[in-house]
Amino acid sequence: MLDGPRDKLPDLAVQLSFKPSKLVVGDTVTVKLSLLNNGLAISGLFNLTLVI
Repeated sequence: MLDGPRDKLPDLAVQLSFKPSKLVVGDTVTVKLSLLNNGLAISGLFNLTLVI
């Protein structure tokens, strides 16, 4: 048997950074996603373009 709760969700950290401080259509947003689970860190950078 494993100790600890089995339904525990992994820690999720999302960081948003963009320039300028105001977003308009067509701006590119950089998203840094970090997933921490059992001491394993998975990170990725995504460039998203705002489209309406």
